[in-house]
Amino acid sequence: ILKDDSFALKLQDAVSALSSLEEKEIRGKLLEIAGEFLKAKAAGYYSYQGGRFYLSAQMNAPDGIQTRIGKDSPLYEAITDSQAVLTVKNKLKPEDSALMIGKIPGASNTVIGFIAIFEMDFLDINYTNEQLFSILCGWAGVSIEKAKVFEAKQKESRLFEKTGFFNFKYFLESLNRE
Repeated sequence: ILKDDSFALKLQDAVSALSSLEEKEIRGKLLEIAGEFLKAKAAGYYSYQGGRFYLSAQMNAPDGIQTRIGKDSPLYEAITDSQAVLTVKNKLKPEDSALMIGKIPGASNTVIGFIAIFEMDFLDINYTNEQLFSILCGWAGVSIEKAKVFEAKQKESRLFEKTGFFNFKYFLESLNRE
């Protein structure tokens, strides 16, 4: 897929930058990467929470797109059951508003969310970009899982284990911010 070494190195640099970001920042950065490497003109990141997908980041998203996708939607089932990138060439319908959708895998075969590309040149919907999109979504899953673990550990380090109260170090840090 990545025959051009300079392209592969640029993509690797872009994705490795994800590892130093918090979860919220990763979502926006993923859309930037989709724009740069997949030539997406409009895209959205949907987070999975409480049995639904919610639009949690967007890049030039068109008006009228779905901001929530619940279990009653055929698109929900297509995304959760999919093992590959969905495109207008295989499973997506015009009412889905997306040209390509890539599922973000989490730990233990869970779904963290998905990236939807709403606008791109039709010629860019090809096998190579589908594979590249699939790789990007896999990397995204790893980055987001790492960010969640880091954020949880960071929160734990602020509290006394036995009492659940903030520790003195965190108290001083809070005072310095004020």
